[in-house]
Amino acid sequence: MANLTCLLSFPVFSSCVTQWTDYVIMTKIGQNNEQIWLANIHHDDYMNEIIALGGFSRDHYFADWANKKYFNNNKVVAVPQDFNEACISFNYQSPTGVPMYARNFDIGANVPAIVVLNQSKIGYRYIANTTYTFFTDPIPTTAGEIANVAKISGYVPLDGMNEKGLCVSMNNYQFSSSAPKYLNQNYPNRVDMTITILFKYLLQNASTVNEAIGLINQVNVHDNLQLSGNNNHIQIADRNHNSVIVEFNDDEQQSIRLIHPRANEKFLINENFTYDFPEAQWSTVKNNNPRYATAYNALSTNNGVLDNGMNLLAQCKQNNYTTWSVIYNMKELSVDYIWNSQFNQAPHRFYLQ
Repeated sequence: MANLTCLLSFPVFSSCVTQWTDYVIMTKIGQNNEQIWLANIHHDDYMNEIIALGGFSRDHYFADWANKKYFNNNKVVAVPQDFNEACISFNYQSPTGVPMYARNFDIGANVPAIVVLNQSKIGYRYIANTTYTFFTDPIPTTAGEIANVAKISGYVPLDGMNEKGLCVSMNNYQFSSSAPKYLNQNYPNRVDMTITILFKYLLQNASTVNEAIGLINQVNVHDNLQLSGNNNHIQIADRNHNSVIVEFNDDEQQSIRLIHPRANEKFLINENFTYDFPEAQWSTVKNNNPRYATAYNALSTNNGVLDNGMNLLAQCKQNNYTTWSVIYNMKELSVDYIWNSQFNQAPHRFYLQ
């Protein structure tokens, strides 16, 4: 069984609120006013059933299925309200060459967060982060409601790492055209997946960037939300120091476009703009995006080597908007986690072993 350890000043489960269901053990791990829950999902999930059904092209299709499967058709899972993510992610390496992946998830301050340990027997185990705002409305408030909704938290990863060291995360970006075309791939004989379902699929089945790209090319990918005038692009990294950003072309089938590190660079940064521009415009784009410029200047100083990635995430945070900041160690399979920009505190540390 996977071992998830929280290295705090007190034992992880002492003086914590714990809720049990048939599907998940929910433990409140946040100190003081931190709203962080650990969801230890120990049941076999239904990804094979989802694939057999042909998948889901919209959040409300997933919500209907989840309410029927888990909640006797009670309307527990709901399509969330519209929002914008303003996140940043990047891969780098430690001074000793350890592959690392960093991510700020920016959706708002004081948003309740869930750290998900998914140890289903289907595919690879993984640890991921999500929030109730992505799959229920209104947000649950009692411990019992939180444990109940957390049954399906493993289907909605927003960033994560699996036992092979593969990391994924997604960011919004604004349409570059006046006539936006939402991400709706429509290749025949492919399973439909929203991006969060795709993330679960990748975390359970891919061990390298190339394997992940191969799986993406076998499914139809759809944006979860088509309300804000934004599309999503995703970054994938592995423990072999490979990283790629995946975007989707605005052609008939919306084929994928791969953004690799620039020549001679050993890092890649994903932010909230499309990378579909000529190389000659790169400096202008960089300078017009301050968080990207901050990350790039720090990473390029020593070609992707950082002593402390969390310090750089702190420099890239957005006041009253950064929900969590996380560092994935792809070799040790450890995760350092800070909620709500509390960089003055020691991070929570978890191990996926």
